[in-house]
Amino acid sequence: MNTFIAHATTAVTLLVAMACAPHAQAADNAPAAVTVKDFDVYVDLPTNFVFVKLPQGWKFVGSVDSQSVASLPDSVHTWLLPAEADDTVRVARKGAATATKEPRS
Repeated sequence: MNTFIAHATTAVTLLVAMACAPHAQAADNAPAAVTVKDFDVYVDLPTNFVFVKLPQGWKFVGSVDSQSVASLPDSVHTWLLPAEADDTVRVARKGAATATKEPRS
């Protein structure tokens, strides 16, 4: 019963956060960095964890299943890093003197 209540609370919180999030505007020339406003929602794709940007900072509000991730509204952020021209991310390796470049997935 407690698990059901926890999941239901998480689902309601996520829906409220999505409803409060402003719709993202599509632009042909994307800014160098993602602009995040208070009450924007972010889903971390590797973990499916959901965060909401509050005036005090980011707040973890739960997780979503893989089926829900496939149908997220456009207003939900799934990437917060600025776009790079060569579409790579610098990855630090343990014991390595320099970072290596790997393609984004």
